[in-house]
Amino acid sequence: MASNRLQMEDINKAQKMLDLSLKSAIEAEDLVAKIALSGKIKTQQLLTIEIENLFQEMTDNFQAGLSSDINFSIAMVDNLPKIKADPDLLKACINALLDNAKEAISEKELDNQEHREASIDFQASVLDPINQLCSVCHKPIHNQQLQITISNSGEQINSEILDAIYEPFFTTKKSSQQVANTTGLGLTLVRSVIHNHDGHLLVESNQQKTSFTILLPVVE
Repeated sequence: MASNRLQMEDINKAQKMLDLSLKSAIEAEDLVAKIALSGKIKTQQLLTIEIENLFQEMTDNFQAGLSSDINFSIAMVDNLPKIKADPDLLKACINALLDNAKEAISEKELDNQEHREASIDFQASVLDPINQLCSVCHKPIHNQQLQITISNSGEQINSEILDAIYEPFFTTKKSSQQVANTTGLGLTLVRSVIHNHDGHLLVESNQQKTSFTILLPVVE
């Protein structure tokens, strides 16, 4: 019996070491990918693209890996306009915001949302010029824009730190496990990519939901 118990303990230790090694490898791969993406920003290739198929592919892939406890809704208007963008960089930005939305709804929050459904929403539409400032550069937003909004029902981001969320290595994650799973570069890269596309970012957070919006100029 004692021998069997020791064998089980050895197996459990080996499994933990394997899990840690795998986790470290995934984190390293993620960091390398983000560094490579940072380099690609300098050599971006802006193409005139139709984005319906790109959005559909991305949302399908995201939904396939999402927990069944989280409701994922997609709302896109018909005949979305063309934009000029680097498809790979735009996909990286949207994936980063979708991943952030998923991480914002932790298992603890899922357990505590007794009266509110855990949800992530993806919306794409056209926005006419608005009397609003970009949350990053604080410049007014002109001309017609393609609007991509990703919202989640996770915990509210304190208004006092909203201006800091795009800074390198800044994170709103509270638990040590969540911090260990992030490089803190996601929103920084999103900011760089979108501004290099002459676009803007908006963020809004309240007790009901947190929303990140990408605005990109429409090709006329």
